[in-house]
Amino acid sequence: MTKPSRMFPSVLPLLALVLAGCTAQPAPGVTPWRETTFQMGNTSFGVTLGDPARRAADEIGNSIAVPSRLAGRPDLLARGLGFYEYATVALAEPRWVDLDPLVVPRLAQGRAELRRTLGIRADAPPPVVMDSFFRAAQALSVNDRIGAERSFPPEALSVSGAEFLARLEAVPRMPTAERAAAMAGPSVNARDSRGGALWFY
Repeated sequence: MTKPSRMFPSVLPLLALVLAGCTAQPAPGVTPWRETTFQMGNTSFGVTLGDPARRAADEIGNSIAVPSRLAGRPDLLARGLGFYEYATVALAEPRWVDLDPLVVPRLAQGRAELRRTLGIRADAPPPVVMDSFFRAAQALSVNDRIGAERSFPPEALSVSGAEFLARLEAVPRMPTAERAAAMAGPSVNARDSRGGALWFY
């Protein structure tokens, strides 16, 4: 007669550990996918692969930080500014505590500049501004000026939708935001290279 296997009971402790890990609570402001509590965006301009914070830092380094690439392309400017809004919040999350301490304050200073320049209210919620920039980028990419004018809810603007679009289409220089964007990607890479703090969720 075959004896009952003793292997099954031995896996129970391991299974319990796995289940405990799956039900662990993430740190405040971070989802289990390491994204901030507001998502990257609902349009194709906000779709990301991998870590959204790193993607945002790379995106603004390749767009906002290089004004020559944006000349005559308000759609690319709007897309970059959507990522800029995200990066400003995402890189302030606890898991980036060992990032260059100048990055987040300078991103915030740049955000104040870009909002003032384009006619966006200083107190507009970042998720609203980010999603609106992505909508503006998507509309402008297909020459939908009406859609771009309406991309921001009126309460998020300090000017009319038409004036916002005119300012965006002028592709203004925003030196504070440009310098901050140029810092973000290299700072994230430097932090990773030196073995930055690891956060597990």
